Amino acid sequence: MAPPTRGPRADVDVSALVGATELFTPADIEHAARIAAQVSFERDLEAVGARGAAAAQLGATTRDYLEAVRQCRPTVTPAMTGEFEADITAHARF
Repeated sequence: MAPPTRGPRADVDVSALVGATELFTPADIEHAARIAAQVSFERDLEAVGARGAAAAQLGATTRDYLEAVRQCRPTVTPAMTGEFEADITAHARF
């Protein structure tokens, strides 16, 4: 059996992920993505071992990513964004 090719999954709803990760830093998003990847990897191992799942069925889904995001806490807080906006206003060159 040939190994599945990997690439962007067409069934991942990027808009939903963007909406769910407000106030997340790139590191927060990476952490959530690693959680989703691990969960889907373990599920894929079970699926391939149990019934020889097709390559098209393997990989992380939108649900995997959203669940991982729910398990993570964003680094940025609303207070931080307020302070940043105040700094921009105070230090902007006009």
